[in-house]
Parts: sequence; structure tokens; C-alpha cells
Amino acid sequence: MISAFARSTGGWASRLKPATIFVLIALCSWAQTSSGRERSAKQVVELFRKMDSHGERLTTEGWLKVAALFVRPDPLPRERTFTVVTGEIVGQEVITGNHAEVWTECTEWGTIDPMARFSRVIGSAAPINGPGEPMEGPMMMRQPYKLVFTDSYWELTRDGGSLKEVKGNAAWRIESFDPGRHVAMETAIRYLTTLSNKSSDPVTRKNAARSIAALRRLR
Repeated sequence: MISAFARSTGGWASRLKPATIFVLIALCSWAQTSSGRERSAKQVVELFRKMDSHGERLTTEGWLKVAALFVRPDPLPRERTFTVVTGEIVGQEVITGNHAEVWTECTEWGTIDPMARFSRVIGSAAPINGPGEPMEGPMMMRQPYKLVFTDSYWELTRDGGSLKEVKGNAAWRIESFDPGRHVAMETAIRYLTTLSNKSSDPVTRKNAARSIAALRRLR
């Protein structure tokens, strides 16, 4: 392997010590497995959950960055709403041909609305007759992600408002999941702190301060 590596580098690697060459080979291997083409289905979901929980999708730039992980990403929503979560884990992938499924689990505590108000309501139970009963956090939730290994996908335009179909390197991409933002509690507190200090709307600043206090009581 070392001699092949030396030839591929024009011979200069032959002058290096074997230990140094092994480090270079490891770095090259790491770079390849870090690319979208080499990520497993589970790694794609792990990367998405890391980016989403850190608040990447709360900004236009971050939304566009995360969109690269999807077959057909959603356009940038007009309103910033998200669910506050803790204790998230990503399960093992189950692969069938060029399709895969990965489950995640987390505890959902509540939601933050566009006015920076925190609510313990995270959804509603399936109704039997009439509207369902509201569900309040904390509640353990399980979310399935369906992925496909494909070289055909859609890209968002720079403004995040429209899509164009493209072909590129084949990779695992997320095909189906709950598109709502799920943000880690510490990230939510940082986001609200920024709003409480910098928002031009006094109502939003006041709501953010109250929501921060509510979340800190839950930690």
C-alpha cells in the first residue's frame, strides 16, 4: 500500500518515514469517508440531527446548507418555529436495496413560536371524535427517517424559495421525515437570549426573557 501511495504522489512520498506515510493515508481515508458519497445512511441522519439541534435551520444560510442532505428539501419557511428537545439518540440503519430507514428518539419539552413564546404543547393526540387532546412535554418521541441512495436530487435556489432538479454524486439522502425544526435546549436558550437583547420588538424581547426563564427551570 505504501509503495502505491508513493507512486500516486509522484515519488515524493518515498522519501518520508513509514509512520508519516501511514498518517497521510489515514488522513486521505478520513477525507473520503467524510464526503457525502461515503457517508452511511445513519451518518447522514446523525449529521442532520447535529446541524438541526445546533440551530442551523434557524437561519437562511443554515437552511440552505442542511438542504444538501435531502432528496427534495423544503423551501425556507416564513416563520421561525421549533421544538425544544434533549437526550437525542440515533438508532441503527436498516437497509433494503437502495433504501434505508433510521430512527431517532428524543425528549420533546415544548415549542417556541415566532414571537419567542414557549409552550409546553408539542402536538395533539389522534382524535376519535372531534379535535384531539393537546399533548404536553416532556414526552419521549420516536421519529423515522427514510433515505434513498441516489444521484438525482433537488437543490434550493440561493433565496431558499424554489427548487431545481440536478444530478451529482450518488449518496444517501433523506427522502422522508418530519420537517419541523428540533433544537437542543441549550441552543434554544442562546437563540432566545439573542432575541431578548437585540430584537427591535419590545413584545418579542419580553416573551424571549420569559421563555428563557421557563426553559432554565426545566433543565
